[in-house]
Amino acid sequence: MAAGEEQLGSGVASHVPQSGGDYLVAPVRLAAVHLNKPRDVAILCQLALATGHAEISFVGDDTLAADHPKVHQILSSWHVTDPRHLLKERTAVYPGGIGELRAASGDARLIGTVVNGGRNAFRFDWRPDDVVVMGGANGLSQKDVAMMDDTVTIPTAAEVPFYTTPVVASALTYHILGKRGLWSIVAPGTYNL
Repeated sequence: MAAGEEQLGSGVASHVPQSGGDYLVAPVRLAAVHLNKPRDVAILCQLALATGHAEISFVGDDTLAADHPKVHQILSSWHVTDPRHLLKERTAVYPGGIGELRAASGDARLIGTVVNGGRNAFRFDWRPDDVVVMGGANGLSQKDVAMMDDTVTIPTAAEVPFYTTPVVASALTYHILGKRGLWSIVAPGTYNL
């Protein structure tokens, strides 16, 4: 068990982490590149706060960060109390781009999300320190993809050519956290299950 973690007699954890580093399982590490729509950034922030087990890096000088006033306004309209404070330890900004993210990530693999041609994201062997790298409205550039250690694709029907960044982030976050066992160890009433 992690420091500060409680365990009930049933082997179920009794609380949701409130700050970065206090996790029941390894958090999902997300990185948004070329993401400049405030609502999309706000949805990623909401995802990190709702799961309690996601960290987000905002990468590149063309990417909005969690502290942008419009992002804060959207989160506040969703009744998130003091989003800047809550996100402080769960977010990072790397204006220097993917190279700066890689340097800060140590030995972690950068796994890019691509519309097609990547490995099936739901059959992928996710490691605890992997960083899921997602592009904004136009996805990751070819240059971005070349900097990845691997790429994944979420299967989709032919009628839907791609998923939006918030959908990719949500699908992968909940999938990875499920594989790491989070949903089987949280106590009833801890999350809205």
